[in-house]
Amino acid sequence: MGMVLITYTLMPGESSEYIFIMPAGPGVGRPACEEAGLAALFLRLKPAAVKFAASALRYWNFSFKLNCTREMSNSVGGSTSNTNSTKHLANNSNAEDVATSGSAVRIGAVRFEGVGRTSHSLLKAKAATLLSLSTKLSDADYSLADASRQSSEKLPFASVALEAHATAIALRQLTVFESVDVVLDAPAPGVVDVVFHLVEKPALFASEQLAASATSADLSVSLIALNPSGVADSAAISIARSLESSTPLLQNGPFETQIISNVEAVYSRPWNFNPEKTVQFSAAKTNAGVDLYSSFIQDSTVLAAKFKTFDHVVGASHQFAYEASWRRLVDANPNASLTIKKDAGTSFKSSISYSTAIDTRINNSILSFKSIIEAAGLGGDIGHVKFTANSEAQHFLGHGFSVSASLKHGLLWTLGFGPSRVNDRFRISVRGFKKHGVGPKDGDDAIGGDLFAIGAVNLFTPLPLLRHDIPIKGHLFANGGNLVHIEDAKTRKSAAQRLFSSFSGAVGVGISLNFDWLQGEFNYCLPVSVAGGDRANPGFQFSLGCEFV
Repeated sequence: MGMVLITYTLMPGESSEYIFIMPAGPGVGRPACEEAGLAALFLRLKPAAVKFAASALRYWNFSFKLNCTREMSNSVGGSTSNTNSTKHLANNSNAEDVATSGSAVRIGAVRFEGVGRTSHSLLKAKAATLLSLSTKLSDADYSLADASRQSSEKLPFASVALEAHATAIALRQLTVFESVDVVLDAPAPGVVDVVFHLVEKPALFASEQLAASATSADLSVSLIALNPSGVADSAAISIARSLESSTPLLQNGPFETQIISNVEAVYSRPWNFNPEKTVQFSAAKTNAGVDLYSSFIQDSTVLAAKFKTFDHVVGASHQFAYEASWRRLVDANPNASLTIKKDAGTSFKSSISYSTAIDTRINNSILSFKSIIEAAGLGGDIGHVKFTANSEAQHFLGHGFSVSASLKHGLLWTLGFGPSRVNDRFRISVRGFKKHGVGPKDGDDAIGGDLFAIGAVNLFTPLPLLRHDIPIKGHLFANGGNLVHIEDAKTRKSAAQRLFSSFSGAVGVGISLNFDWLQGEFNYCLPVSVAGGDRANPGFQFSLGCEFV
């Protein structure tokens, strides 16, 4: 018994690929299928499952045909394009014979249609994977329109179809194509052509991000060039501006403001055309005024190089980075504290870092873990090891209810290079308290700390008159944290004791928004514990963030 695989268009936003498999062949109907235990299957395969499915189908020696159809595209969220190719395949008796006979086939050609900016070298690399199933491909055998050499070795049709599916996934993951269609055609008995229909994304587009709270407003605008060199690369320049006020922006009366501005240029490209390995270079210029709560302004220039990869074994992303940062700290207030005045001046930080992130789902729970460790001291006058970790868990209770918990902590250790500098230390914010209102102070200045911990528990509930699947939820929370300076506590052990001996915490109730394009919270906060020197801020607090592309 053969099988027919009727497939899909890979579209933006799809996290999985869809395959429709049904038994096929002369005289094979639904009763016969049920008797054989082969009722029609609708499989939703993630990329990691494709190789397993290919192995299974090779073992069972199933054969099927791959086709893009208007009827199926509505079922699986695909495109309704390429109907001419569909009709050609549907009326091709060779294709029907290949799909239903279970015979082995040769790959006759690999073609890419709709190619504009994408380079010959990238497409050749993707075609070579298919053609290497049976024979190696030389430069003379390949062109963008046609990889015309027929392989000498025949393969099960299932192997060809699933490898074509995996190649389509890899093309889609490059993020430079609007859609990827794949068709298997049979121009002659025992021969299969693999045809990819590509629609490239625009070469240039803009992105805007807005964020606001009661006392701040942020705007970021980015101009992005996609695939400028044809190797699935990107180049972007972004300009960001942040305004923060000492009093709510809509409140009348005297106020003070601080401004943070940033300009950044970033270039990235996949390593060896692999979308799961990326090289990135960036340069940024920042002028950050934090004089509302720390009485200084910092001007910095940063050059960075990063390598990002993804590990399928544990489902984790990894990033290795080098960063060189030239910094100038200016005490912006004549009444600045001695701590700020002592650290004013120029400094150079040269550092390497490693970060990882793991996101996984177990039944009705989502678990995530992120961490970063930075080692500074490869030249320059700053030396430290800085570690931060963030763990989160969310469990869905059903009927629109869910609970979540998070814990974030960090340590800054100067490795004998002297006390840490104010512009290297941690600053934390806790709901129910002023921004950077938790932690060590010198006079009116928040001077940051070397050791911190923040925890939170949240309950999200459905709201009356709204369906459970609408991402607007009631929100009840409790959160708290503490931040200490190791110099104050003399030793790391006593600093840890001080960290957990007291904390600032608050409870609250409100509404949470979690749309794809808009996130935000509207909460009423009530501080229930205030450590010495921390600045409580009871009452209503809100934050909003949105993105436009």
